[in-house]
Amino acid sequence: MRSVNTWGAVALAGLGLVFACSSSTDPTASPVGSYSATTLSVSDGGQVTDVLAQGGSLTITLLANGTTSGRLFAPGGGDNGQDLDANLAGSWTRTGNTIHFDQAADTFVRDASWMFDGTTLRTTFTQGGTVVTAVLNKQ
Repeated sequence: MRSVNTWGAVALAGLGLVFACSSSTDPTASPVGSYSATTLSVSDGGQVTDVLAQGGSLTITLLANGTTSGRLFAPGGGDNGQDLDANLAGSWTRTGNTIHFDQAADTFVRDASWMFDGTTLRTTFTQGGTVVTAVLNKQ
């Protein structure tokens, strides 16, 4: 995995967004629950890194009171090749089928728009030439 200053750039900055659309959304489905990543990858300069295969993880729990808990871990994904280990405590809001997070940890999680389809949260976040793709399934 490239010294993920790439991850650092994505984790610490929040400019351009691109997000994936889901095929169907139940507007009555509640996003409240616990989610775990089944896809977490970083693409930079044509090189794709499967963060989960490298021992990384992304979990988040959305509570009915609008708060979150969770963790983003990316081995070697921090500054200077250190591990990125971010606490995802904060809050969430929903507008239609889009979820936004507000957390102290400055990562792509809070900078991206997340699409909710009833059982899945997904995003494709773009920062410069780096693209992070994440799919989280409800437990």
